[in-house]
Amino acid sequence: MKKKILFIINPISGAGKQKAVIPLLQKYINRNLFEYEVAYTNAPKHATELSKQAVKENFDIVTAVGGDGSVNEVGRSLINTNTALGILPCGSGNGTARNLNISTNFIKAINIINRFQLKTIDTFHANEEPVINIAGVGFAANVSHEFHKQKKRGFINYIKVAIRDAIQYKSQNCTITYNDQTRKVQAFIIEVANGPQWGLPLRHKTTIVG
Repeated sequence: MKKKILFIINPISGAGKQKAVIPLLQKYINRNLFEYEVAYTNAPKHATELSKQAVKENFDIVTAVGGDGSVNEVGRSLINTNTALGILPCGSGNGTARNLNISTNFIKAINIINRFQLKTIDTFHANEEPVINIAGVGFAANVSHEFHKQKKRGFINYIKVAIRDAIQYKSQNCTITYNDQTRKVQAFIIEVANGPQWGLPLRHKTTIVG
């Protein structure tokens, strides 16, 4: 029996690279192993609802076609389920894909899915919301918030927002509690990351194709 894949495409992710996905899927996905469907998001958190429905319909893989925001929206519905997360990265940063050694070249990323080798990764919660890659407060969170207001996406526009806000953003007084210790700090950035550079002991699991 063929495996079922749902590709969830964010039509405004990155700089438009996702527009090339459909013809590449038609050419490179292994039709002997998979049958697939495509869905497009039309609002924030729509990807979460689409992936939740895919779990109910027993899809084997739900693939996020977008950046880190899309990966997080898709992946949060797959935590502790039998449905794996796939990634075709086409966002501004693609930090999750890079951490997992998933190529930003679509053909190579599709071939990773074709191999159907599953691995389990950690996830965590921030403000009771599941997170796949990274969450934080301070300057980086502010830049992310402001960037999502922009009509134009892409790495260059992200850098423009970061440079603009770096001039005016001020460090914040924060209280951090960890390992039964409490510290008061003046912080410019505080991040919790699920990656090799800022890895922390985290909780909960999800399965990815990679």
